[in-house]
Amino acid sequence: MGKDENKEQNEPRKSRKKLWILGSVIFVAGIIFYGVFGVVLEATNSTEFCTSCHSMTTNLTELKESVHYNNASGVTAGCADCHVPRSLGPKLWAKLMAAKDVFHEILGTINTPEKFEEHRWDMANRVWDKMRATDSRECRECHSLEKMAFEKQIRSARKQHSRTIEQGDKTCIDCHKGIAHREPNPDGPLVVLIKNDPNNNGEGLEKPVVKQGGATLPLATVKPDGATLAKEKCEYCHGSNGNSEYDEVPNIAGFSAFYFIDTIKSYKTGARPSEKFKAEGHDETDMKAVTETLSDAELTALADYFAAQDFEAREQEFDSKLARKGKLVYRKYCKKCHTDNGREPSDDAGILAGQSTPYLKTQLEYFKEGDREQVDKMAIAFKKLKEGDIEKLLHFFAQQQ
Repeated sequence: MGKDENKEQNEPRKSRKKLWILGSVIFVAGIIFYGVFGVVLEATNSTEFCTSCHSMTTNLTELKESVHYNNASGVTAGCADCHVPRSLGPKLWAKLMAAKDVFHEILGTINTPEKFEEHRWDMANRVWDKMRATDSRECRECHSLEKMAFEKQIRSARKQHSRTIEQGDKTCIDCHKGIAHREPNPDGPLVVLIKNDPNNNGEGLEKPVVKQGGATLPLATVKPDGATLAKEKCEYCHGSNGNSEYDEVPNIAGFSAFYFIDTIKSYKTGARPSEKFKAEGHDETDMKAVTETLSDAELTALADYFAAQDFEAREQEFDSKLARKGKLVYRKYCKKCHTDNGREPSDDAGILAGQSTPYLKTQLEYFKEGDREQVDKMAIAFKKLKEGDIEKLLHFFAQQQ
């Protein structure tokens, strides 16, 4: 009887011990599984993993040319930053839905540049629709509308962001399309058909045309060419590459495309003064007259073209003593926006270093007198300028050759 009683007493202990061992094994296995799962999940978030399919190489090239990858601050976004939610639940669902992308990769749905372009519009719209449905969730992981310093933004951004906060009828993706990848054409890729070209059905055409979405369209529907537009609209005054030979005309080569567009729009609306100027061999004109007929597509093409050109600093006379004093004025009032002694362009600022002194003098006086629209911080800075400070700045910027 004694042995049986001891046996009965030991049974619960053994059971509890087994449960502890089993629980410990499950716990350790869970930790290992979670760790391995986390590593694998994180690996599938890498840009290298996303672009391991050859059909994604075009996307990667476009991303690397965008401000989200290539910028002055060195803050770089990868595929997952924009396409994968950070919360675990939505992230796992996104991974599950990505299985269809693997399926189409196997099928070769977009395995050539032509196929990719054919499907680009549909693919982009699916992404845009998802972002609208989540109120641009991935954008807001990095950008906070409520914390933006509107006074540091250019006019158009400040106006739109303020309106969005007041009315709440827009989300990021409604305005910010095509910032990491080229924005697709809703009618499909353009195919240029040239007369007597045996490789397409353009034989016998009087003029080149384009074929788009199955329809034959006039050549005018092709995306405008920036170089051609620059020659037609800008060359007489600004030179073919955006570097002018006239003292009254600024160099516009190397300007940020965003800043260029904002500036031209201010001319079109009359928010910026536009003096008349007559270039050699050209009729007298002004910026408002030149720009008011530009379409948004033409303006974008011009902006991209001039942004890709190299700024050539003017060789000008300057007084070294005044230039040294001008540097102090620059550091106090200009440096935060016009970085690198005024050489570095940005979305908020043009290039001042090496710019034509007569032109700069006119514009600085416009700002000083309040005749040119400006952000609040510039208005405050100009009110603080003392007599002679503008002259000092002019010599400082002329020195930057």
